Amino acid sequence: DDMLISCYFNGRKCNSSDFLMWSSYEYGNCFTFNKILNSTTSTLKTSKVGPQTGLSMELFVGFPGKQDYFIEKRGAYLAIHNSSQSVLTKYEGIYLSGTK
Repeated sequence: DDMLISCYFNGRKCNSSDFLMWSSYEYGNCFTFNKILNSTTSTLKTSKVGPQTGLSMELFVGFPGKQDYFIEKRGAYLAIHNSSQSVLTKYEGIYLSGTK
């Protein structure tokens, strides 16, 4: 709840309850949006392109200039993957740097 400032999918507001939290040894707390949990779970879909559709988020990744001795980098790691499969975080994704 503290990290997700705003979230929209296909023009509709989403929130932290739309994410599944899990832990990674390498990356710490991880969150998956639109995860297939069981046979009764359906995924959200969009058939449009552009900045008003798909997933749009604004994240809080820490205060600029505040030193945290346990964190070397500030930002997030984003991996886009098939929602029915587990992500291979080490091989899929990109680093998104926080503003300084």
